[in-house]
Amino acid sequence: MRFPTPPVTAIKLQTDLRGIIDAGGLSNSKSVQVLADGNNNVTLRGTVKDDEEARLVEGLVRLTPGVGGITNELTFPVASK
Repeated sequence: MRFPTPPVTAIKLQTDLRGIIDAGGLSNSKSVQVLADGNNNVTLRGTVKDDEEARLVEGLVRLTPGVGGITNELTFPVASK
């Protein structure tokens, strides 16, 4: 379900998302890069602690008004068995 949202510039969206991610309780939020294009599609890059943090970041972005789509390129170490 989509709700109408006012247009948001890519720069404002990046700034808003940076603040949300920094406040999200990640082990190292500064390692996450947020890039928004002119259509407000967001690309997430960088390294997070684990899959749970990658999903948390994507969820925070997905809930932000103005986000058109998400490409999640976050990586994390794979636990060895």
